[in-house]
Order: sequence, then C-alpha cells, then structure tokens
Amino acid sequence: MAYQSIGRGSTANDGTGDDLRAGAAKVNSNFVEIYTKLGDGTTLTSDSVVLLDTVQTLTNKAIDTQTNTI
Repeated sequence: MAYQSIGRGSTANDGTGDDLRAGAAKVNSNFVEIYTKLGDGTTLTSDSVVLLDTVQTLTNKAIDTQTNTI
C-alpha cells in the first residue's frame, strides 16, 4: 500500500477535505503498514530490522524520508 495523505481542504471547514471517518481510515491504514513493515503487525520491533540489504539497529535513529536513509 502507498502512503495515504489526509485531504485537509483548501481552507478550514470549506467541505473539500476528507471527512473525519475517511481521515481516520487513512491514519489507521498508514499505521498498519508501518507496524507490518517494522514489526509483526501488532507491535514494533526493538531489535534489528532489515532495510533493503542492510541490517540496521533502530536505537535513537531518525529516518530521512527524503532519501529513505537512517
């Protein structure tokens, strides 16, 4: 699944963004994908995660979303 952005509309309360239910569904889907990629679907791992072909230990690290690097 690809990342799902929540439509906020052009201006506050203009009716062009996602409603609360659709926005919540997108948030849930995004978190399910993260928990599935970095854990067992329910909990996140605190050990090593295989990223592409390299193993990285996730301890106080930040993921750069522009380059997908740690």
